[in-house]
Amino acid sequence: MKTKQFHLGDVLSVITGNLVSLRHVDGLYDILGFMIDAPGLMTHQIPSASLICEPVLKQRYPELVCPEMDLAVKDLLRKLVPVDYTDNAKGRKSALKILKQWLSDMMKGKYGVACSEYYEVEALEKSECKMKDPVAEACEMVGSDKLIFASR
Repeated sequence: MKTKQFHLGDVLSVITGNLVSLRHVDGLYDILGFMIDAPGLMTHQIPSASLICEPVLKQRYPELVCPEMDLAVKDLLRKLVPVDYTDNAKGRKSALKILKQWLSDMMKGKYGVACSEYYEVEALEKSECKMKDPVAEACEMVGSDKLIFASR
């Protein structure tokens, strides 16, 4: 079984459904792509991949699925609400600072959840990854008449 280490923020992004990866959406692409062996995962496939990977991570790391984690995520979201995003660069910097502190607090057990900085994540077996063809899935989502197909 192929394994790879992922940061707490990447793992929690899949488990909680909130983007708390320090690498933002890149962290989500990486962990989901690794788990389902789809390094070229497309944006519209994130929900489907998450539905496959979320229960696996929850089962593997039950310590990250608890009422204390729910409270911790709510606390983070509460801290992010007052951030002024009108100046995009300043807002992102402020939000990142809050996120870094929150993840640091998680690793220190502040919320009553014992978290590691990194987690060893296993790639799923092909039989566990029932992903649709990316083009077929996009057609289902928006209709084939709204897609533009390019060829070489």
